[in-house]
Formats: sequence, C-alpha cells, structure tokens
Amino acid sequence: MISGLLLDARPSNAYDARTNSILKGQSRSYPLLTFALLTTDHLTVVDNIFMNGAHGAFDPHVQPLSSSAVIDIDNNVFLNNIKTLKLGPPKAFAAINLRHNTFLLSWPYNPDPTSSNVGAVELYHSGGAAQVTIEGNLFAHNPGGALQHDWPEDRMPDLALRNNLFHSNAALYADGAPEAGVIAGKFGTNPRYLILDLETVEDDFDYAVDGNVAMDPAIPIALADLVAADASGVERQNTTLNDVRRIFGLNQSGGTVAIANFAPAMVYHFPAPADAAAQAYGVQPGKLWGME
Repeated sequence: MISGLLLDARPSNAYDARTNSILKGQSRSYPLLTFALLTTDHLTVVDNIFMNGAHGAFDPHVQPLSSSAVIDIDNNVFLNNIKTLKLGPPKAFAAINLRHNTFLLSWPYNPDPTSSNVGAVELYHSGGAAQVTIEGNLFAHNPGGALQHDWPEDRMPDLALRNNLFHSNAALYADGAPEAGVIAGKFGTNPRYLILDLETVEDDFDYAVDGNVAMDPAIPIALADLVAADASGVERQNTTLNDVRRIFGLNQSGGTVAIANFAPAMVYHFPAPADAAAQAYGVQPGKLWGME
C-alpha cells in the first residue's frame, strides 16, 4: 500500500519565465514514484497527491503474484503532471480499478497534437489486465484528453467507464466543449488522434459506459490558454538540432514553434469543486485514510 504522500517535483524542475512553460529537458526525467521488481496480489495506491511531475506520476508496473491479483488506485489527486499515468503492467492482472481520483491539468508529453502520450490516463491492452474499471473520477482541463486509447478495441480489456465527470479535456486540439476529449485515440495504426466526446464513446463502443456527466466542476484555479504547435505544419530546416529544439518549444532555423503556458509550476491547493453537483466526483476528502 502506498498512502498519505504528497509528491511534488516542482523544486527539481526548471521553468521558463518568458513563456510560463516547463523546461522539460532541464527538469526531473523520471516519474514521481517507480515500482521495481515488485510482485504482489494486491497493489493499493490511495489518498496521495502527485503534482508537477515532468515525466509522469507513476505507472503500476508490477507483476501479479497470481491470476486473481488486483490493482486499486483510489482517492488520489493528480495535478499538473506530464504523461500522468499508464495502466500497463507487464503481465495481466485480474482487474485494475481507478476510482474517485481527480485528474486536473494532465499534460501531453509534448505540446503538439501529433505527439505521443497525450491523454491523462493511457489505457493498455488486455495483456495488462482482464478488467479495467474507471469509476467516480473527475477529469478536468487535461489538454490532451482524459483517456488515451491507442489499441484496437478487440485487443482491449473489458472496460467499464461509469459515473465519471468530464470537463474541457481537448485544449490541445482547440476544442473547448465541456464534453470534448473523453478519449483521444489512434485505435491501432491511425496516424492521427481521433478526439471523441462523451456521446460518441457512449454510442459507438461495446464498453460498459454509463452514468458519466460532462459539466464544469468550477474548481477555483487560474488557467492560461495553452499555445501549442503542430510539428507537421512548421516550415523549417530538416536537421537534428531543429528536431531537438522543436521538442522544447525553441526557435528553429527556417521556422518558429511558439509554445506558451505548457505545464507551468503550480502550488498545491485542494481542488475542491465549487459546484455542489460535482462534489461527488473525484477525490473525497471525507474518505481519507478510512475516516469514512
């Protein structure tokens, strides 16, 4: 069990004051939490805060001790992390449960809609789990989408998506609709992401999708518009140096990539929704450490 921690990478990151953006190449290059050589029948990550991670919060990269092994990720705050979480153990667990977590400002690997690792939670194929349940979570202001789905549907685990709140999860794709960006996915060999809203996910997939809502939770945080750049549309010289400079949003020979407000440093404040109807979603402070 991993419980009761606040892990904040802000002191070890570097930020550009001119662009209000993280300098990823000068910042922490590994996740906030790493599991190594761990074999277990039950991994529980509960009641923690993961924030300002320049390379993810954690991936439950553990081995199942038996065919009934389970991973529970419950009641955590994921705030302002790049490449937040991948549900991809190396061997199949019986179930992975993601319940009552708050995912707020989860950033793509690069501020580029053609980049890899764009969604807050990256889904994995059935080799990682037989059943994945995503229930009671709050996904808001995640620019690259709430969930990333890069495998064909027939290779996925049984997926249940129930009673979650989604709001404004597609800024990277210039879609500000509340219901947009529930899933960003290539679904196999598709070279570009399909950005799916809640209605499309409910209607077009065989997954168990019910009880989800798209609404503004009215979390009192200051948001600045993300300025992203599509690398495929930048006219510049094709050099290795330009490839590197593009990744970090720097000026390039033959063209400029203008990046701003990408994963800026944040100080922790509990992300409590001001809207009473939204308070049932995401982290439940009354349930911390079994108090309720």
